[in-house]
Amino acid sequence: MVQDGKRKVSKVILVCIMFIVLAVVMEYTDRELYESNKIKRNEPGDDSKEISLVLSGEGVAKQEYDLEIYERMLTESEAQKYFEKAIVEINDSFYLGEENANYVTEKVNPSDKYVEKMVKAEWTFSENIISDDGVIDEDRLEKYEDYQQGVVVTAQVELQCQDYVEEYDFHFVVFPKKLSEQEQLIKQIGQSIAEQLSIPGEEIVVLPNEIGGKKLTWKETSQHLVAKVIAVELIVIILICIMKQKKKSEELKKRKKDMELEYSEIVSKMAILLGSGMSVKQAWSNISARYLDKRKKNQVSEIPIYEEMLITEREINDGKSERIAYQNFCERVNIMCYHRLIRLLISSLDRGSRNICENLEQESEEAFEERKAVARRLGEEASTKMLLPMMIMMSIVIAVIIVPAILSFQ
Repeated sequence: MVQDGKRKVSKVILVCIMFIVLAVVMEYTDRELYESNKIKRNEPGDDSKEISLVLSGEGVAKQEYDLEIYERMLTESEAQKYFEKAIVEINDSFYLGEENANYVTEKVNPSDKYVEKMVKAEWTFSENIISDDGVIDEDRLEKYEDYQQGVVVTAQVELQCQDYVEEYDFHFVVFPKKLSEQEQLIKQIGQSIAEQLSIPGEEIVVLPNEIGGKKLTWKETSQHLVAKVIAVELIVIILICIMKQKKKSEELKKRKKDMELEYSEIVSKMAILLGSGMSVKQAWSNISARYLDKRKKNQVSEIPIYEEMLITEREINDGKSERIAYQNFCERVNIMCYHRLIRLLISSLDRGSRNICENLEQESEEAFEERKAVARRLGEEASTKMLLPMMIMMSIVIAVIIVPAILSFQ
C-alpha cells in the first residue's frame, strides 16, 4: 500500500514537471520580438496581432507597453490583382443554376466579400425589385409595363481592398418566374385573401371556396396534442422504469457488498460458539437473537445478512429441516463465500462437529484476508473517483498554457 501511494505521488510529480517544461518551451518559442527591436507583421488578410512588451531605457522608467501590429499594407499593384480576382468571382457566382445575364428568374447571389474575404463589396441595384440578399420581388416586378418581356437591372458594386477602392457595374435582365398550375392557384388565393384584408372596417374574412372554377376546402391544422401528450407520458414512464431498474441494481450491488463485509465477523462468531459446545442450530439462533435484540433497542440498523439469518431461523422453528433451511439461505444470498460456510455447516450435520471448529477458524482467517482485499478495492475505487477532478484541473492548466499560444499563431 505504501509503495502504491509512493508510485502515485511520483506519477503526479512527473506530470507536473512535464507541464512546467512544456510551459517553459512554449514561453521561449512563442516570441514575436527578434533582434531586440523587430516584429514581423502578418500577411494581408491575417488581421492584426496584439503584443505585450516591457519598455525601458534612458529617461523612460520600466513599464508595460501593449502594442497592436496591423497586417502588412498592400501596394497598388497587389490591390489591383485582388480586384481582378474579385470581378472574376462575381461573374462566376452571381447567377444561379443555368441562368445568365440575359435571363434571370430565380434569386441572384450578391456576396459582401470575395477573394478569401480580402475584398469587401457593397451592392446597389438600379431597380427596386432586388433585395439585399438577391431575392426578386415578384409583386414589384409585375408593376412594370411589359414585365413579361423582362426588366433590365443595373448592378453597381463598390469593391474595397484595404484603402483601395474600385467600382464595377454590369447589367442583367429579370423575367417573372414561371409558375406551375398549383403555384398560380396558390398565388390567386393569396391575392383574393389580400383583397379582403385591405377592406377598411371588415371584421370577418371569408376564405374563397372556388378559384378559377376549382373548388377549395379549408381545415385548421391539427396540433396533435393527444399524440404529443401520449408520447411524453411514454417517455416519462420509460425513464421512470429505467431509473427504478438502475436504483434496484445499485441497491442489490450495495446489499451484496455489505454481506461480503460481514462475512468474516459471522464466521468468527460461529467458530467461537461452536467451540464453546453449541450445536450449529444453537449457534445460528444465538447470533440471530443477539442481532434482533440490538435492532429492537435501535442500537443497529437493518443489516441484510442478519435479516436473512432471521428468516432461516424462523424456517427451522416452523418445522423445516436444518439442511433445507440452510440451503434456502444459500440460494437467497447467492454469494460464494456464504456457499462455503453453508457447505461446512451441512457437512457438520452429516459427519458430526469433530473438525468443524478447525475448519471455521481457517475459513475465518481466509475471510479476514478477503475483507482486507475488499477494503483495499474500495479504497482504490475512491482514489479512482478523485481522478476526474484532477483531470479537470489538468485540462484547465493545458487550456491556460496552450490556448494563448494557438491564438497567437492564428
